[in-house]
Amino acid sequence: MRHALTAALIAAVCSFGASEAVAASDQAAAARGADWLLSARIGEGGSAADTVVALRAARRLTPAEARRRAAALRSGAEAYATTAGATAKTILGLVAAGQGNPRCAGDIDLLNRLNGFASAGRYGRTAWDQGLAMIAVRSLGM
Repeated sequence: MRHALTAALIAAVCSFGASEAVAASDQAAAARGADWLLSARIGEGGSAADTVVALRAARRLTPAEARRRAAALRSGAEAYATTAGATAKTILGLVAAGQGNPRCAGDIDLLNRLNGFASAGRYGRTAWDQGLAMIAVRSLGM
């Protein structure tokens, strides 16, 4: 029993140092990924929303970049936000951008559009739609 406890303690101490190295490696990878995203053209729809979220998570979304990317999300919302999942991703990208009201994309109230996909307690037709919609609604404080 004593040897097992000692081995577990040694493993815990060794893994603590390893987790710091992994965290530093993850941060470096996130920085390289953010650099690439910043150099790429602004995508459309889901990739644009994912990019804003990723840049925000990597702490690389400047106010000017957030405004530019939020404008692109809003301008493409009419064509892209045609399912519960796509509407939710648009909301999530706008929440991450932090520019203006994340419910608004031109004349579109994205929350109303998202609620239009709700039926019998579910959003959309897939688990993907449902999961993204629940996160989006929560991100709006609803």
